[in-house]
Amino acid sequence: MNIINIDKNTSVAFTGHRKMNQDTALLKEELATILIELYSKKYQTFFVGMAQGFDLLAAEAVLELQKIYSDIQLFCVVPYAGHHRGFDEQDKQRFADITE
Repeated sequence: MNIINIDKNTSVAFTGHRKMNQDTALLKEELATILIELYSKKYQTFFVGMAQGFDLLAAEAVLELQKIYSDIQLFCVVPYAGHHRGFDEQDKQRFADITE
C-alpha cells in the first residue's frame, strides 16, 4: 500500500451512477465546466473509484483537463485487483487507458 499526503482543502472525490440515463456528451461538457471551476478555486487533486459509468467518465474528464493544467493529479482508487474483469470490452479498454 502506498501512503500519500493529501490536502483535503484542494482535493475532490468523484462517485456516481454506474448506469447513466442522460446524454453522456452533455454530461462530459458539464463535467468539464465544473472541473475548470474547481481548478480555478485551487482544487488540483482528484480521486475516482473507477467503477463503470460516471467514475470512468470523470476520470477521462480529469485527464483531459490535465493536458491543459499539468499540476492536476488523478488518483484511481481501484477497490481490488481485477476489479475491471466484469466490465464490458469497451469499459475494460477505457479502464486500461485511464490507468495507463
